[in-house]
Amino acid sequence: MSIHFVCPSNTRFMPYLSYYDRVLPDSLEKQYIIWDRFCDENKTAEKLIYHDKLQGHQRGVLSYIKYMVFLYPKLFKLNSKDKKLVIFGFQNTFFLTPYLYFTKASFIIDIRDYHYLFKFIPNRLFKKADFVAVSSPAYTQLFKTAVNSVVCHNLYDYHIKIEADSKHFSKQPIKVSYMGAIRDSNSQKTLINSLSNDSNFLVSFHGVGDIVPELKNYVSEHSINNVEFTGRYEKEEEYSFYKAASIVNMLRDSSNYNDCVALPNRLYSAAFFQIPSLCYEGTALSMLIQKYSLGLCLKDQDNINESILNYFDSFSYNDFKDNCNRFLKDVRKDQKLFQNYLSSFIFK
Repeated sequence: MSIHFVCPSNTRFMPYLSYYDRVLPDSLEKQYIIWDRFCDENKTAEKLIYHDKLQGHQRGVLSYIKYMVFLYPKLFKLNSKDKKLVIFGFQNTFFLTPYLYFTKASFIIDIRDYHYLFKFIPNRLFKKADFVAVSSPAYTQLFKTAVNSVVCHNLYDYHIKIEADSKHFSKQPIKVSYMGAIRDSNSQKTLINSLSNDSNFLVSFHGVGDIVPELKNYVSEHSINNVEFTGRYEKEEEYSFYKAASIVNMLRDSSNYNDCVALPNRLYSAAFFQIPSLCYEGTALSMLIQKYSLGLCLKDQDNINESILNYFDSFSYNDFKDNCNRFLKDVRKDQKLFQNYLSSFIFK
């Protein structure tokens, strides 16, 4: 028996893979079919890597077709009952619909982001799957009829001991930090503009993204001197960025459906490292942050600087630490349920 993961991007953007690895027995043969979008995926015996001449997250239909040309012959060899497949993303699911309809292999579908191609995937394909894993409970509202689904959070275990430091949050300047794939240009420009050249704040972007050149140009054109871009980093470096942060930037465009329902990796990392989160109201993310008191939810784009200053004026680290632990305890309950689903899928 073997299990094969059909990955839409580099594994460093898929922290949730660690949950699959944790449940799967060492005796089970594993293969990761990876679209290496940045041409820097580390090669191992378990990885089957595809890459083209482009670099970056954004790809069009033609790029997906080329990936499928590479992928379909590999999957046809897996058309047997002892094979297990994990299909990540609506895009992969859409382009693999003919194969998934007729394959004898068991499969699950793992959804992390919304994509308009979902509208063209028959609901019965989701029902054929052993189960559908979703990173946000809000995604279950998409399905027309009941689908066997379970939440699998984007939590990454850093295996690092957290040392409490309440004095950290009284330091100046207040460091508003973004870690990961940088996106949502309008939200980031609004933040930069609101905190522009204010000595109380330092805005930091750690990571890469298609909008980074645009943001750098905006900062340069407006002569803003309290914004930094540190570029790509390795996962083991992430701890130092969170440790230095005062509040984690999770600002997203609430008018965009995916931004309204998605739960970013940073939510879990911020809670793990006990750093407050910053977001806009009106999203699934803000509902969780408000429920567990994990940070500051802005009502609008006005006076962001004053809102952050007021938040820290009344900030209690001990209360906040308890809130983070309460949130992570509930998340791990969900993860345990996911692991039970996955075990049943493997050993049925």
